[in-house]
Amino acid sequence: MNINCSRCEERMSDYLENALDAAGRSVMELHFQSCPACAGLLAGMTEVLAWGKAFPVHEAPQWLPARI
Repeated sequence: MNINCSRCEERMSDYLENALDAAGRSVMELHFQSCPACAGLLAGMTEVLAWGKAFPVHEAPQWLPARI
């Protein structure tokens, strides 16, 4: 079973979150091997997710809620 780029993009989050069954994951991986654009999108999304996990979390100053 093949998928097109639009369908791949729709399922990319599911792929990254390991929410696909084995067959769906396999179809996605085959598409990534044959489509440089989708493989690049996957790499970019993976990088953004890794960056987000490493981003420091700061507590808001006590005065901030009153000013918002």
